[in-house]
Amino acid sequence: MQKKIETCYLHIGLSKTGTTSLQRALAHSRGKLSKNGILYPYIGRYRTHNFIVRGLVNMPNFGLTQTSHPLSIGVRRKQTLNFQRQMNARRSEICRIIEKEIEAFPGDVMIVSAELFDRLLDREDCRRVLEYFRKYCNNIKICVYIRNPLDFMVSLIREFIDKSSKTIENMESLEGINTVPLNKERLSGWIDAVGLENMLTIPYDRQRLIGRSTVTDFLARTGIDGALVEIPPEEYNPSLTMNGMFVKNEMNKRAGSKGYRRLEAPYLLSLPGPRFLPSKRFADAMHKRCREDLAWLSATFAIDLAPIDLANGSGGHRGPWQDYFTDEVKTVLKDMLDRGRSFGSAIEEQAFREVGEGILSGRIFAS
Repeated sequence: MQKKIETCYLHIGLSKTGTTSLQRALAHSRGKLSKNGILYPYIGRYRTHNFIVRGLVNMPNFGLTQTSHPLSIGVRRKQTLNFQRQMNARRSEICRIIEKEIEAFPGDVMIVSAELFDRLLDREDCRRVLEYFRKYCNNIKICVYIRNPLDFMVSLIREFIDKSSKTIENMESLEGINTVPLNKERLSGWIDAVGLENMLTIPYDRQRLIGRSTVTDFLARTGIDGALVEIPPEEYNPSLTMNGMFVKNEMNKRAGSKGYRRLEAPYLLSLPGPRFLPSKRFADAMHKRCREDLAWLSATFAIDLAPIDLANGSGGHRGPWQDYFTDEVKTVLKDMLDRGRSFGSAIEEQAFREVGEGILSGRIFAS
C-alpha cells in the first residue's frame, strides 16, 4: 500500500504530564485539524487511542487488577474494568474504522496519543506498534513529556487522597516508592525501536513548557498552528493545599470511610495554605531510588530534572507536612469527625464548613 501520510507523532502519555488535557484538546478540534491536513484518528467519545495499543499487542487490563500498583485507583476500579471490557469488545470494529480513515486521509500529519504506550516495556511490543504505523506513514516521531519522579509522586499522592480512601501514610510507604515506574524502563524500548534522533523528549515543567501547558508546547514543537486547536473549557480542578490534604487525609482515616472525593466537599478547595509536599524522609527515599534514573535521562537526552529540595523549604513549605498543623486544628478536626455519622451528613458538612471558615479567618491556624 502506498504511504500517504508524511509524519506520524506517537505521543507516549506518561501519567501526570498533561496527557488528558492534550487529548481533550485534539479530540475537541479534530474537525478543524482534519481540514488542514492533520489527522487525529476517529475516537468517537473516546479521547485516547488506548484501544489501538490493546489491539496491536493483545494487552490485558494492565494495572487494573493490580491494586498495589500506584496507577490504579481502587474506588474507581470496578467502573474502569467495566469500561475496559466494553472497549475491548469493540476494539476490532474501532480499529477497522480507524484504518479506513487513515488510508483515505490526504493530509501530511497524523497524531496518535495513548497512555498505554507508556506500559509497553517489552521492546518487541514497541516494534510491533511502530511496524503497524509504518504501513501508513513515512516518518514516525515519538513525543514524550518527562516529569521529575518526586514531583510525579507528589501529584499522584494528591490524586489518591482526593479520589480514594488511601492516606498519605499509605502512599509514603516503601511499597509505594518501589512501584514507581522508572523512565529508563519506560523509554528504552522506544529508543531501540525508533532511534534517539526520532525521540522528542521534553521536561514536564510549567516554567519550561512553551505557553506553560502541554497543549501549547506540543503544538509549538510539532509545528502545528495553534489556531487550529481550541482548548475546551478546563474543568475546575485545582490542587488541594496542605490544609485541604490534611482534612481529606483525616477523613480517609475514619473507620468505614468510603473515600469520598473532594468534589463532594467543594469547600475543601477554599482552604488556604502552601501546596502539599511530602515528608523529607519520603523525598530522600524517592531521590535514592531515582538517582540513577535521573542520571540516565541527563546522559541520554541531556534533560535536567533537578530534584525538589524540601530541606530548604521550597514553595513556602515550613517543614514536613506532619509538623505544619497546630494542635488546635487537630482537636477541631477530631471533634468534627467524631460528631459526623457519615460524610455528607448535615452535621458533618457543617463541621467541615466551620473548619474552613476558621482557617480563612485565621482563628484556627497559627500565623
